[in-house]
Amino acid sequence: EDLRITAELNPTQITTYPTLLTPQAIAWNNAVKGRIKQPVRLFEKFAKLPWKILREYSYNMVRIESWSKGGDYSTVNLEMTGPLLALGPGAFGFTGTYEWCNVHSIREYVRTLLSDRLPVAIARKVHKAERASRIVADQLFCRGRMDIDFIKEKIGSGLEILPRPFKWWLKVMGALGLVKSKSRTLELTSKGILVAHKFVWTFVMKVPCKLAYKLMETPWPIKVSLP
Repeated sequence: EDLRITAELNPTQITTYPTLLTPQAIAWNNAVKGRIKQPVRLFEKFAKLPWKILREYSYNMVRIESWSKGGDYSTVNLEMTGPLLALGPGAFGFTGTYEWCNVHSIREYVRTLLSDRLPVAIARKVHKAERASRIVADQLFCRGRMDIDFIKEKIGSGLEILPRPFKWWLKVMGALGLVKSKSRTLELTSKGILVAHKFVWTFVMKVPCKLAYKLMETPWPIKVSLP
């Protein structure tokens, strides 16, 4: 019902996805105490609703979580592919070859700036092969389709630069009917879109949520290890 009401308002873009509650969320305690239900068993039904409802209102999928009548515009996906300049406490930045996260503590952020120092809590270099993997993951698992030539435009190389495990993963997804190939384009199937939603959930829990949790515990960690 909410989707229909939203579509009738005719916005430029509608974003809808199964909500992921983490311990940092205000609603977490209510969920743990049973005041807010998390019907995980309805995950697939929820993910399919936009296909059923928003298409009736002439919306097209531009990302697995976003629908639009016009074009697409970049949002948080730039944290994955870059370039994105991080400003403010806890912000993630990525130039394309170097990524960082600002200190989460507002007090420490202000103190660091007043000391004429960068408020960067953690940082790392990103090699070309990893960036290629991130571009493919963003385009295919978040956008739903990927033009192979798009990678060459971004980094000057094609799929051959991808790490071997990533290439194997794409082949397995093709064999399972999650990805289909059309000319020089890879696309998620309807079955693959449901898997992509779960992939995004897992990534969010394992990377940004874990980073946020660690940086709220210790503003200036010596090292943070990620899977």
